[in-house]
Amino acid sequence: MKKELQKLGLSEYKTRALAATLELGACSITQISRKSGLPTSKLYEIVSDLSRRGFVRVIQQRPLRIEPSEFETALKNYVESKKADLDAIHKELAALQTKSIAKTTQFEVVNSRDGFFVRVKSAVSSSKKEICAVVRNYRLDFDLKQRVSEFTKNGGRLRLIGPNVSADKTKYWIEAGAHIRFIDVPSTRFTVWDGQRTAIGFKDQSYDYFSLWINDSVVGKSFQKMFDEYWNDASASLYTTKKSQKHGRRKKPSGKAA
Repeated sequence: MKKELQKLGLSEYKTRALAATLELGACSITQISRKSGLPTSKLYEIVSDLSRRGFVRVIQQRPLRIEPSEFETALKNYVESKKADLDAIHKELAALQTKSIAKTTQFEVVNSRDGFFVRVKSAVSSSKKEICAVVRNYRLDFDLKQRVSEFTKNGGRLRLIGPNVSADKTKYWIEAGAHIRFIDVPSTRFTVWDGQRTAIGFKDQSYDYFSLWINDSVVGKSFQKMFDEYWNDASASLYTTKKSQKHGRRKKPSGKAA
């Protein structure tokens, strides 16, 4: 029995004390000490723990006397208590793991242009309210256009800031519902989805193109504020350059406006 009790998580001393109590029935601390070989100084604490776990009950305080509880019931309750403790630990570990995963996936680096656009399409499809982007060019394939059109059709607002180009370079974006303004494009290209998720694009000698994706509302709001400042400084309409705007004139590039 002692080995079986130890398998349940009881220490050797508690197992010996409980085994002695089960043999003795109603007994004193001195009797348990003689039967188990344990010092009385240790037994008061051990008996208190066994009582808390439901294996024994106190029948007299002074001098202290105890008796074993109905063993099968006590054992069943103890096992159920252990299962509840294990379930609680499992939930805590799962919560910690979730937090750890969220933390490790807060930042992601994508080392290709194709990988960037795969994630852009996914982000457009999951966005609800607003997308704003500072772009280098106006690349738009059929799949992305369909996703953008669906987003704007459902009430989403899409704003782009990019270089001043001819109408044929931007017409498909306009058809999809985008609002576009021109500016001397800042060195940092970025996109913000719903003020929460931000993608920052880079290009250097190490990579053809790579982007940093950040899922954080503080970062998103900071870049959103930066975008709004660019937007206010950009041309008021598609074919107005910043320079002509300052002089109160509008300059249209050659080509038919979309």
